[in-house]
Amino acid sequence: MAHHITKEITLKYSTPFNKGKLTKVEKEMEAIELSDTLDNYDKRDLIKKIKAKHYRKLNKGRLMEKDVLEKTIHSYRMWFMFLKLALELEANGADLVMKRLSGKPSITRRIRVDRRKYKKWDLDEVLKDDFNTWWKSHRYLFNDEITKVLSPNAIVSDEKKHLTTQIDISMRTDDIIKNILFDIKKAKKESGKLTKNKPKYHINSSIHKDTIVSRFNCLVLKINNYGSNEDIITSSYVRGGDKLITQTMDGNKDYGRLMYGFLLGSGQVYGAKHILLSVCDGYFLKNPNKTKADYEK
Repeated sequence: MAHHITKEITLKYSTPFNKGKLTKVEKEMEAIELSDTLDNYDKRDLIKKIKAKHYRKLNKGRLMEKDVLEKTIHSYRMWFMFLKLALELEANGADLVMKRLSGKPSITRRIRVDRRKYKKWDLDEVLKDDFNTWWKSHRYLFNDEITKVLSPNAIVSDEKKHLTTQIDISMRTDDIIKNILFDIKKAKKESGKLTKNKPKYHINSSIHKDTIVSRFNCLVLKINNYGSNEDIITSSYVRGGDKLITQTMDGNKDYGRLMYGFLLGSGQVYGAKHILLSVCDGYFLKNPNKTKADYEK
């Protein structure tokens, strides 16, 4: 435990995700990820097509009722969970250990959530509530509104990206849809290239569900002193962990190297600790104003 935070605590609100059962779509994507015959480009392309097919349906993935999310809801769940963990560590005065140096003091980072970045999140609720409860009253923070019905006295937007139309709902639905599509295509052509505004709470990197869950779980379990690297990686909390293990020079399984990757990443890839510090700064997954090395100084 002391290798990862500066004081011994037992987390009360932050708990790991159990992997549960894979859905049919998740199994299909996992098979692609683990394929030995596909290169990384083909894997990304195939997974992108699967997500487009299954996750852009109304009330699934990114499309919820009449709103659209920048990413799937799981991405916001993980942001919420990393923020909950940061708030709990901050409340307990526990700093994060980034590097242990032989014969020298460890390099640590203070866990301090920038509350200016989370003004409407109600952080006391983030700490104590589960995600589903919190999401019901806060999903508006992440939604892009696609359409809305105007009241009789509503002010009509004059923004170039908005199209105001009148619909005779007594007509056949198919005819209405055809007319609306015609008007939309015409308006888009006349408007030229439109730049979509980034949402205030923008997720600035792609997210692989299993990878981000494994990173989070490993950090929580290490803080709670769950067990050895082998205990954690071979548990139900790390999906596919047995397929990721490499070997040491003497042929033994190298659980330590895999754990290091989950917690501290490799190259420019963020580990759980870097993601946690980025979340403290108000960003998920990466702080665009800092490098990975900045968090290790």
